[in-house]
Amino acid sequence: MEINVNDEELYTIILYNSKINNYNTIEVVSSLIEAGDLLISRNTNSILCINLDLSVANDLDILKKDKCRPKLKEIDTQFKFMNFKYKIKNLDKIKKELKKYKNIRIWVDSKNNNSFLFKLYFCNEFYKEIYDKNLTMANIEGFFTNHDKLEEFIDNDKVVETKLSIDELNKYKNEWDIQVKINSEIRDVRNGKIINLSYSDLYEPVLKIISEIGRVKRSKAISKLIDTDILNCKLPIIYNHIINRLVENKSLKVYMIDYTNKEIENFENEDEFMNNEIEYFERK
Repeated sequence: MEINVNDEELYTIILYNSKINNYNTIEVVSSLIEAGDLLISRNTNSILCINLDLSVANDLDILKKDKCRPKLKEIDTQFKFMNFKYKIKNLDKIKKELKKYKNIRIWVDSKNNNSFLFKLYFCNEFYKEIYDKNLTMANIEGFFTNHDKLEEFIDNDKVVETKLSIDELNKYKNEWDIQVKINSEIRDVRNGKIINLSYSDLYEPVLKIISEIGRVKRSKAISKLIDTDILNCKLPIIYNHIINRLVENKSLKVYMIDYTNKEIENFENEDEFMNNEIEYFERK
């Protein structure tokens, strides 16, 4: 049975209510990084974080089916004032809370696949709750690429905030419906457009890079692939999954590496990335 990239991903929703905010403005973000940054910054507004991996989700409708199985531990300690934390199946409770706010600000890094796709998902899933609100889009282009803090973006006037019109809201809502119907294996965002790909589309470019490198530790090969222009999405799990497929069809050789027990302990949770080397297999 084929194991897909996102089979055991953990989807979490976090809603932080600030007593100071009093249901005036809610900040909507697509990652725990943004949520954490906003919580420790001077921003005292409420925060809704929906942490999804939409660029490689096996089935975009999985969000409706609630079939996701936890793989990662949920960390509550970061959110000391957290009022609500739900799995996807409890979206109705989140929607009820969302209706209470007057202003909704969606933070989007337009150059990040998951952030861009999340914008479409949020506008679609919560359309009835937000269409009559004061909606704004806070563009933080390059946030994930540059590894900055949101506070730095805010302090340096790097946040481009625009009002979200009803026409734009409808456009994003409809685009999500289109993506659900296509439901590709990989959704890569380039210049504001979604390019739908299958894993097999990447076999040739991945093999080309690895053949140029020669025999190399898998982790180094993945780092090299991330640095290329094959995908705008820089998730290492995608390249690792493609490498596994290429090993299965005998396009790549795998060489196991012997380590001392002490060394193995240091990365026992990453052994698939660390304890083997790969090499292009040239068929004659």
